[in-house]
Amino acid sequence: MSDENLNYENLEASLSISSLDELENEVKSMESGGVHTMADSGVKDTICRVYGKVKPILKGIVLIPFIPAPVKRAVDLLCRALDAFCGRS
Repeated sequence: MSDENLNYENLEASLSISSLDELENEVKSMESGGVHTMADSGVKDTICRVYGKVKPILKGIVLIPFIPAPVKRAVDLLCRALDAFCGRS
């Protein structure tokens, strides 16, 4: 997607509901104790440390009224996946 085509309508159209459904199923699996491993725990620590700092921003994005629903859903799924990955709630 080129910069001149970057807008909410194109972004929303590019987010496939079926792919979000698949992602949500993966997140549910992780939340229920599904297997996920990380070869280098240093990478996991870095990811979780950075996520801890940006999580409030991501949660704030979901509250903005003019953000399209599929974007809000994707951000929420990202937060849930990272919470499960990092062992947070």
